[in-house]
Amino acid sequence: MNQILEKISKALRLGTNNANEHEAQSAILAAQRLMAKYKISEEEINEFLNENEKKEDKVIEEKAENEMNNKIFIAKITWLSKEQGGRKGVIPIGSKTYAPQIAIDGNKIFNGSVWSLICFSFEFIEENKTKAFIRFLNTKDAPDILHQGIIFELFEGEKKVAVGEVIEESSYDFENDK
Repeated sequence: MNQILEKISKALRLGTNNANEHEAQSAILAAQRLMAKYKISEEEINEFLNENEKKEDKVIEEKAENEMNNKIFIAKITWLSKEQGGRKGVIPIGSKTYAPQIAIDGNKIFNGSVWSLICFSFEFIEENKTKAFIRFLNTKDAPDILHQGIIFELFEGEKKVAVGEVIEESSYDFENDK
């Protein structure tokens, strides 16, 4: 039955969104013939169209949400020294695979999960301070919590290794930059 409803809705769209008057008229007549043949009321067609529109709206919302979570930012990061309990190794400058956990206001759990950021430090500002491109490692389900001015902490397991601040949004592309 859905296939018939889909055919009718396509014919109706063609009939209403067509600059060619002859094609538009033919499409409307085809839709009416199918409706009569299968005893489908205008109300059933409208209900089907409304359901499809809601599904399309949901897909668009989900896509927009995923794009929102795929945002990339530039952050200023202050790395804790070994004496402050920070990293024992060197600051991970130039690494696109460094992915510490993020905490905001001491909270590491967002939407029921712990989240990691890709943190690509690309410039030393001064000792123990870098600029970095950041984005969520898992962009599909990531929470929309990053924005300009937000302060965050970076953790390697339970060890706090840095504090950062988002300073601006970026158009940097992790996947296509070599």
